[in-house]
Amino acid sequence: MKENMKKLRELADSVDKVHRDCTISNVVASSTGIASGALSILGLFLAPFTAGLSLGLSAAGMGLAAASAVTGLTTMVVENVNTSSAETQASSLNTDKIKCYLYDLYQVKDLRRHIHAIRVARRNPELVATDQDYLTTEPLLDPAPQEVSTHFGGTALAATRAARIGSGVLSGVFIGLDVYSLVKDAQDLQKGAKTASAENMRQKAQELERKLEELTWIYESLQ
Repeated sequence: MKENMKKLRELADSVDKVHRDCTISNVVASSTGIASGALSILGLFLAPFTAGLSLGLSAAGMGLAAASAVTGLTTMVVENVNTSSAETQASSLNTDKIKCYLYDLYQVKDLRRHIHAIRVARRNPELVATDQDYLTTEPLLDPAPQEVSTHFGGTALAATRAARIGSGVLSGVFIGLDVYSLVKDAQDLQKGAKTASAENMRQKAQELERKLEELTWIYESLQ
């Protein structure tokens, strides 16, 4: 019984330690996600004024989003594999956050287009000038000129104003999710990052301890 109590408490400490480490990892992922969203929105906002900087910010935002997604998904897997309780695993899964991570990873496919667009913008200042005229004078839903679409397609430089507004709103929603997650994890850390699973293990250890005291008292009274 003493050995079982010891193992239960060790397991509880281990579960709490992994949870605390994973919560810290989630804080990093959320912070990176917020930075990614901010860079993406800034890239969209600067598109009509400075093509090169806008593309660079958008590309950096995609890279950070990918890092955030990989960190977040890996952390989620590690914690759920480590936690033995199926109930705890089910309750700790955040489907909205998973969707957000998958969206971030999906966005990485556009990174090659941004790199190509950055190279074209450096080599062709005249095309950049044409693009700036389009971005500053376009009607709300008019498509970009053919040459601009060919080289800058898939970036904010070839998107209509409506598309840029829509992307900005979507990035804002994901920033909101990351902020919510960051605040929740920070509060969890402040409270000591304890898990229900570990608490159940400690309660079982206490029950065993009470039973052992009872058995010891019976044994001693029989001597």
